[in-house]
Order: sequence, then C-alpha cells, then structure tokens
Amino acid sequence: MADSQDRNLPASERKKKRAREDGQVARSRDLGHLAMVGGGGAVLLATTPWLLDATRRLLTTGLRFNVADTQRPEAMLQRLGDLTLAFLGILGPMGGVALLLTVAASLASGGWNFTLKPLFPKFESMNPITGLGRMFSGDHLGNLLKSCLLALVLGVIGSSYLYTHLAEFHDALTMSLPVALSHTGQALVTGVGLMVLALLVSAVADVPLQRLFMARRLKMSVQEYKQEHKEAEGNAEVKAKVKARMREMIGRASCRERVSLNV
Repeated sequence: MADSQDRNLPASERKKKRAREDGQVARSRDLGHLAMVGGGGAVLLATTPWLLDATRRLLTTGLRFNVADTQRPEAMLQRLGDLTLAFLGILGPMGGVALLLTVAASLASGGWNFTLKPLFPKFESMNPITGLGRMFSGDHLGNLLKSCLLALVLGVIGSSYLYTHLAEFHDALTMSLPVALSHTGQALVTGVGLMVLALLVSAVADVPLQRLFMARRLKMSVQEYKQEHKEAEGNAEVKAKVKARMREMIGRASCRERVSLNV
C-alpha cells in the first residue's frame, strides 16, 4: 500500500466508480441543513394562517372539559389520544416536506447512489491507530473547524436577535393567545431569515469543499496507477488470447471441411 504522501495523482475513472459503489460520495451536510431550515421556514411562513387556526382550535378543544369527563379516566385518555393524533396531523405534513427537501438537497450534491456495502462491517476500520489517523486528518479537522465556525455564527445571530427583540417577545405575554402566536411568529421571521442567510453562505462554500476533500481522499500513487494499468492490460491480453484461440479453432474446422470435400 502506497503511503498517503505519495498519492499526488488524480483518481482514475475506475477508482471513482469503485468508490461510488462503496458508498463514498461527496455530500454536503450544510446543504441539507439549508434545505431543512430554509425550505421548512418557507413552508411554515406560507402556512402560518392555517397553522394558527389549527393551533387555536386544538387548544380550544384540549382545554374544554365537562364534569362528567373529569370523573372518567378512560375519557381523559381518549381525549389525550385524540389531541395527540390532531397534533401529529398538524406536524406530519410539515415533517414530510422537510424530509423531502433534505433528500432533494442530498441528491443535488452527490446524486443518486444506492449501495448496501456501507452496511457491512469493515474490520480494518476498527484499528485504533488507523482511527486516530483519520481523526487528525486534514479533511476531518477541516470539517470540524467549519462546523464549529457555523455553530458559532448561528449562535451569535440567534442570541443577538433575541436580545435586541426581547421587548417584542415580552409584549406577547400581555396579548391573547391567537394574537400572541401571530405576534411571536412575525417577530421570528427576520431572525430565521438571517440564520438561513448564514446557512446559504456556508452551503455555497461547503459543496465544492466536500468535492475537494473527496478528490484528495481518492488520489492515487504512481504505483497504484501502474497496478491499475497492468490489470487493464492483463484483461486485454486475456481477451486477445481468447479471440486468437477462437480464430484458430475456426481455422481448423474450415480445414477439416475442405479435406473432407476433397476426399
């Protein structure tokens, strides 16, 4: 096995194909986060009137009791089950949209690639020395630094926005529930938009970065190139020998036919 310092040649198409079959695809997590937060926020904003009305009806139904129901435990359990199903009916479609957006973002960054090979155990990956090497590799440290920086930026944006708009959230305590929900939602739109903008910048930088990391991981040494070329040439030689053998057999068969005709 060639040392990693000797791998300075770009990966061949054959190695890229094998890596893809093994489940190694350059995918951007930040693009998935952007799709979930940005797309989910857009869906939430578009369905705000419906959500407010559904939440108001759910709370009105959930907080309305009569004396007879309070005396029967099974009635309270039934009420709890009905409210849970109603709540899932509100959140279910939004969760489904967020899931579809995340899958679409994953396909956009790495394309469709279905393989079961990553599910099989790799005993060489259990070597602690190899694991330490991967932990302190440039790709891993780069991803870790990028994630920490993104978390710091999002934390600063969120905390700063909440601090500067604390009075607006405090005013919601003096409002009725429907008005308070609408007021709080409107106050959060700008803050979420700023966080989506930060995720957009991170995703734009992360997509080519992950492709660069993948290209670095798949680099080949001169020895690997020679070995791959030798395997390809070996296959060509085998094919040539098979064709030559077939031509020889056909020639012999034709000779026997000519001899039989002459006789």
